[in-house]
Amino acid sequence: MTKLCQADVVAFDVEAGFVCQNADGIQQAALLQIALKDCILLIDIYTLVQTVDDEHIKIFFELFLGTDIKRIGFAIKSDLDYLRNTFEWLPEHIRKIQPIFHCVQKFAENVYTKHAFSDIFPPLNGTSLKEIVYKWLDKDLDKTERQGNWLKRPLSKEQMIYAAMDAKFHWDVFYYVKRKL
Repeated sequence: MTKLCQADVVAFDVEAGFVCQNADGIQQAALLQIALKDCILLIDIYTLVQTVDDEHIKIFFELFLGTDIKRIGFAIKSDLDYLRNTFEWLPEHIRKIQPIFHCVQKFAENVYTKHAFSDIFPPLNGTSLKEIVYKWLDKDLDKTERQGNWLKRPLSKEQMIYAAMDAKFHWDVFYYVKRKL
């Protein structure tokens, strides 16, 4: 909470349950990754839901969503859907405070489909995070762990590294775009 209070920019991502949807077709959040300037936080949503009172979790989300923090993500709608499906009170909270998000994927879609800023950004062959990281950051993002079981505890070292790097690449792409513009 202290790190989050001191942040003015955060990049975030959410890993959900497992590869396939549950019986209702709704995935719940299993892990929330938050990249800050000097560290990456992995917040075990799956365990928190089972062990921490909702009132304490609400305090965290009030800070994360209700402040002037600049929130950066990729495919933000699905990440928010996972969180909404996990916390029944969260949709109303989001409606009430209307937090602002900056979606790296939406910017990349404009570069890819409308050829916006084509004189500044290398061309893309799609708008997946893997493609964007490869073309714009010249790094390879291994997505193998994405298909894992995010509800199994403890998470493997490989899952934690993947989750941390996923959020870090959101941060890195955002600042790459900001520098180029």
